[in-house]
Amino acid sequence: MVTKEIRSVLIVDDQAVIRKIFSKSLGLLGQYTIAEAADGLEAFELIKTNHFDLIFCDLNMPVKDGLYLLQRLIELQYATPIVLFSGEDQSLLNSAKVLATHYHLNILGIVPKPITSDMLQSFIKQAASINKKQYQTPLPDITEHDLKDYIVNGHVKAFFQPQYNLLTNEICGFEALARIVDNGQIILPSQFINKAEETDLIMPLTKAVINDAFQYFSMLKPEYKKLNLSINLSGKLLDDETIPHWLEETAAIHGINNDAITCELTETAIPSNPSVMIVALLRLRMMKFKLSIDDFGTGFASLEQLHMLPFNELKMRSLLCC
Repeated sequence: MVTKEIRSVLIVDDQAVIRKIFSKSLGLLGQYTIAEAADGLEAFELIKTNHFDLIFCDLNMPVKDGLYLLQRLIELQYATPIVLFSGEDQSLLNSAKVLATHYHLNILGIVPKPITSDMLQSFIKQAASINKKQYQTPLPDITEHDLKDYIVNGHVKAFFQPQYNLLTNEICGFEALARIVDNGQIILPSQFINKAEETDLIMPLTKAVINDAFQYFSMLKPEYKKLNLSINLSGKLLDDETIPHWLEETAAIHGINNDAITCELTETAIPSNPSVMIVALLRLRMMKFKLSIDDFGTGFASLEQLHMLPFNELKMRSLLCC
């Protein structure tokens, strides 16, 4: 087996003192270029533009946890060895490892805190003995101009991810996921959603995805038309009071009943004072659309706020929802 020397290491933990202990311990074991991230999102931004030979990642972190990072790496088919660690109970750690391994991530191990120097040395040796067939290349940046061209020229598509009823093991609906298709290449949301949110393109992007999703949903066999279709809405869109009516008119054009559609609002897009959105949410509910909070537990929503927000369901993500 071909060996490869470990040089670059990424440490992902929300506690600065833990990251410092990691860095100091690694420094005693050899010469390493060490990068640090305080949560899964910060780590993913580093991974998009840097190559790492080994990643140590905590599971339970505020803002974006380790599971969020694993989801993004699954999308990239990431090959770099990963060590997961956490203060959670062993059964949760084992389940996380099984799921991550199932999606072909290179999980060297998953261990409870604290990680000792002997453990670090063992994981470094394991990572060095792995034969990497290919190295990860940074994701290309999509400019605002590129994204606008993709939208205008019809490259934005909706990919359907089936949803299952775990009691009956039958399909109960689909979630429409945004993708950009360019000459056979599929561009993932991690490469364009942030750019859309930062610009005025989130509205036309969302409308393009919804139009494509409604078109194909309306073409399904009659038995599938009885199922549910979930679409994602950015919190920024709900500042526009025309959105509920546009959604209703678009659904009607494609012959889709409002009650067959669930609008998913990412919890991290909900401000601590959601008064701006409540009118739009109430209007959607009055129109018989269903509402869902996506990524519940990662943002601002509290149990008190849930009493104010007219949602039908909470969506708690795991590695099975990627």
